[in-house]
Amino acid sequence: MTKQPESTFKQIIKILRWMFGIPLAFLIGIETMLIIGDLVDFRKYFPNYYVDFGVHEFEFTVIFILPVFLSCLFVPRPKKYAALIAMIITTVFLGAMLYDHFIISPREGSGSSSSFFLIGSEIAILAGSSTGFAISYFVFKKRGWNREVKELESPETY
Repeated sequence: MTKQPESTFKQIIKILRWMFGIPLAFLIGIETMLIIGDLVDFRKYFPNYYVDFGVHEFEFTVIFILPVFLSCLFVPRPKKYAALIAMIITTVFLGAMLYDHFIISPREGSGSSSSFFLIGSEIAILAGSSTGFAISYFVFKKRGWNREVKELESPETY
């Protein structure tokens, strides 16, 4: 029995989900970061610089889990490509941050504390997106992580 081809409407919906799913996931992740940053002033609760730094790094880690996981949630199969695209976007963002900090606008007199904060933030963002990739793999492992392999129908031998 042959499988019926998908309708044009379903194909258009899949293309639209791929086009808007990943940017929507990043938009939700960044908006969540902005809302948490505006609502909660961590310096009031953690006056120590290093504790505040650790809390912010943990916040970056948790926030950057969202774009990778949500991109897998929003796009159709295969979901591993959505996770890889989200990881690539995050890596390009990290490279742009480093390029801006060290090449475009190096601050005079910026000591090791600003570079320490930047490198810590980048490690936290990379850890968050990697954790999001792992969570996405475990959640969608049996629900569309890989492309479905079509079985070839072979002629029956008599």
